[in-house]
Amino acid sequence: MLTACLGSCPDQRHKLPVTRPLPRSQGSCWQVLAGSAACEWFLERLPSRDPVLLLPQDPAVAERLADQLRGPDWQGLTLQAAWLGPEDRQSCWRVYSDPRHNGNLTPEALLLHHPNLELLDSSLRMRVRLDGVLRRWVEADPQLQLIVRSAPGRLHLFGPDPLELLSGCMDWLQRFLQIRWTPLGRTSAPQRQALHAHLLEAGFEAVAPIGSDPVWQIDRQAWLEEQRVWLEERLDQMTRQLAEADRQRLELEQERDRLRFDNNILRSTMRSSLTAPSPLDGELP
Repeated sequence: MLTACLGSCPDQRHKLPVTRPLPRSQGSCWQVLAGSAACEWFLERLPSRDPVLLLPQDPAVAERLADQLRGPDWQGLTLQAAWLGPEDRQSCWRVYSDPRHNGNLTPEALLLHHPNLELLDSSLRMRVRLDGVLRRWVEADPQLQLIVRSAPGRLHLFGPDPLELLSGCMDWLQRFLQIRWTPLGRTSAPQRQALHAHLLEAGFEAVAPIGSDPVWQIDRQAWLEEQRVWLEERLDQMTRQLAEADRQRLELEQERDRLRFDNNILRSTMRSSLTAPSPLDGELP
């Protein structure tokens, strides 16, 4: 079932660029695609059997995708327009004549390389952290919670500034086995170096790219160890919750027994008072 959370839909006057599709997964996993509007073109070969969270940042793209991706082939897909950032706060969303550049960049920052670009509209819009989006996605489906904890995740980032997306990932970063970045335009060496350093610090290592897209992957053993630690913490938490529930149950049973005892005493006293002879019995009025 396609789940959608959409925003408004401004006029789209330009077609989005077609990019290379994701390779079909070789095993069960869950996938997150986040960032630029062009990520919609990567859905063609995604395995519908796996949970997929698609996060185009442009509400217009999300609304158009909602019409395209209906039917039984997309039962595992959740679609949400999400403008990701390092923190939850309002920021200026700008709409350009070329929708690939919709976002927070000012015309001055874009016109150097795109002299024909026109600013069509701007408005305040909420930016959200990726960890909050992922948490709400998983918490809404108990079955998905099990899948996320038992299968590796793959994160595919789109756009020129992936650190803007990753900075809000927090501890969810360690739940991904693989991260891929599709820049979709010009990028600078410092951008790539900053992303590489960020992922190396988190335990990822660069692997063979897919096409021209850089890819990082965490050590499989490290990922399994993280899952083991989480399961032990979850087991310990459940054990404490059960112990607390048993303590509360014992207190309730003791309170129930006290109430039963008090009730029996009261009933016995009432019966005795009803059957006892009155001291006035036999006296004349």
